[in-house]
Amino acid sequence: MATTEPPFLTEMYCSQCGRALTPPEAIHLGGVVVCAACQPVYLRRLQEGAAAAAIRYKGFWIRLVAKMIDGLVLLVMMTPLFFLLISGYMRPLAAAARAGRQPDPALALQFTMVMALLELMGILVGWFYNTVMLAQFQATLGKMAIAAKVVRPDGSRISWGQAAGRSGMELVSGLLLYIGYIVAAFDREKRTLHDLVAETRVIVR
Repeated sequence: MATTEPPFLTEMYCSQCGRALTPPEAIHLGGVVVCAACQPVYLRRLQEGAAAAAIRYKGFWIRLVAKMIDGLVLLVMMTPLFFLLISGYMRPLAAAARAGRQPDPALALQFTMVMALLELMGILVGWFYNTVMLAQFQATLGKMAIAAKVVRPDGSRISWGQAAGRSGMELVSGLLLYIGYIVAAFDREKRTLHDLVAETRVIVR
């Protein structure tokens, strides 16, 4: 005649740490057995996994739209300063061109230096705009327009350091013939070069 062991003598094992458990010690979570010590960690992993599964990444083309919107915003911001700084040079340079003569070399040099200064200021304003918007709102105006935000891999808010670093690397992405942006078209998580360096993701808000 077959005999069965008393339930309290039957051992099970924690799926996380491998410790032997009696039935009263075993905690069943969705068909998985864990011990009391491993339960909080296991539950946190389940929550993180669910959060990661719910993340949807913004694609390459829609992010290009956001970039164009941000470019327009920066253009509007910089245009008054541009005309303010070059207005004094335009009349004498135009007059020289109409007369068919070479412009004053000193004036032409000053104009070139002003244009270089404007280019540098445009870079700095773009970096500052991106850094502040990402750190404060997780998105630039362009990303807000497409309902996107920049986050850490687990979906949490990025730091000021990440925002500054990502904005700086975005300039590098542009200098590399925009290859840094094109990378996103072939990445499973739609990461650009600056996303890879800063460990960020652009997801659906």
